[in-house]
Amino acid sequence: MKGLKSRTKFIVYILVLILIFVGYQFQQQVEIMRQPPSEKWGKEVNISNGKVTRNMKLIKYGYNYIALHNDDFNYKIIEFDYLGNVIKANEIQSDDLNGIYDLSLNLKDDFIYINALTKGKDVIYLETLKLNNNLQLISCETEVLPNNKCFEHIDENIFITSDQHHIEIHDYKTGETKKVQVPLALDEVMGIKINDEYLIVYHAEDEYFYYFTYNNGKISEAKPFLKVKKGVSTSYNQPVIASDGNNFYFITDIIKKGGYFNTLFSQVNIQSGNASKYVFSNLIMKNLKGFYSQDGGRFIYTSPSKQVVDMIIKDGKIIEEKNISRLSSLNINSYLIDDIAIFANFESKDFYNVYVSSIGEEYKIKNNILRKVDIKMAAEKEIKSLFNVITYFFLLGTAWVLPLFAAACIYSLISFRLVKKNKIKSYLVFSLIGILFTTFEIFNYYYSRRLIHYGILQNPIIGISVSVIISASIYGYYLYKYNKDTEGLFMERFLPPLLVDTLLILVLFVPFGL
Repeated sequence: MKGLKSRTKFIVYILVLILIFVGYQFQQQVEIMRQPPSEKWGKEVNISNGKVTRNMKLIKYGYNYIALHNDDFNYKIIEFDYLGNVIKANEIQSDDLNGIYDLSLNLKDDFIYINALTKGKDVIYLETLKLNNNLQLISCETEVLPNNKCFEHIDENIFITSDQHHIEIHDYKTGETKKVQVPLALDEVMGIKINDEYLIVYHAEDEYFYYFTYNNGKISEAKPFLKVKKGVSTSYNQPVIASDGNNFYFITDIIKKGGYFNTLFSQVNIQSGNASKYVFSNLIMKNLKGFYSQDGGRFIYTSPSKQVVDMIIKDGKIIEEKNISRLSSLNINSYLIDDIAIFANFESKDFYNVYVSSIGEEYKIKNNILRKVDIKMAAEKEIKSLFNVITYFFLLGTAWVLPLFAAACIYSLISFRLVKKNKIKSYLVFSLIGILFTTFEIFNYYYSRRLIHYGILQNPIIGISVSVIISASIYGYYLYKYNKDTEGLFMERFLPPLLVDTLLILVLFVPFGL
């Protein structure tokens, strides 16, 4: 009866520890979800979802905004206000089920136009959908784009296409398509709006990047500004441009044979063509896009930590970097207009939630509070992290469980010959080794790699102390039981504290390290 009470108390002790761990972790998750991504940007608001596989688009629409993204073979278009409130939305199926490869969102008069690049077998199509102001489809037209090489959305008025020797500027404001002949074969085209004109950049077969401006049907003379070789040993990623009105800013990764790369940055005066060139090392930017800003070259990208970052570069220096997103899973396909940004956040296989964020003060007042959705996301993250304990048992826990259990199995071959006093001493030694082994692996995995970023366990002294106390209490209880009854195989008596201790340690540390 006394033994039963002791076991009940021990089980209650284990459950209380787990509840304390989970409660504290949940409280910390709520505090994290209470915080905005940065002092500049407000907390995200969900406006859509779907199988978002292509870059999304965003335009200003009166006092509101319109976002466009693909949902597999469909188009989803959403009108929302500056506070993130969805006004209306619609989903339209593409007539071409070969796949949507790129998008442009344009306006003319009271109509909205979706232009999409779709690809069939050896054929490239331009699908144009005309919508009314209720986002309802009016008409759909498809044309073949022979030898198309590039497709680029610039703003609500302009998108561009190109073939080997021509750049076509599709201007919804004038209702014209301007065809610009390029004397040398080209392989990259991009553009950006600067004040009242547009800057177009392209890469030609002479290995130079050129730029020219377009304004109400008028084309300036193309000027070279940078030579970048592309060959067997050297290549570059898709380049991106941004502007502050007087200069434009060009970024691309130069990739050497073997995977080594540097980020090449060039600042070019639009009027004179004078260019300054800089090289950044170890600057990893995925899904990079450039925009207009008076402060310098404004870019947004997905960082190695999976967050969307708002960055401004000027004179070869990064003068500002602020997180737009804060959700822990991958954030991609971002787009930006002035104070508003959208991005897609990974939810599950091929499925993303689409969020909007803003630097507007009214938006931040409304959304930078603890919301029900924040508490829900905190709870979901805590539940997911607890399920990850099972995974981490095999990834991390086996690092000490397997060798200790193997040693206990070997020792079992001789332990039955020992007297009780020596058996207890052996159990104590194995317990101490178990505590030391567990503590070492936890420190090596979580603290050497600096994986814990919040809560009191950030402090290694506190974390290791808590770990040792938990392990000592578990092994101490089972040593107390073993002292009363040393019968049975040693490995059978040592396995329960080893597993219980491992479970508690992982429940404590795994959620903090994700």
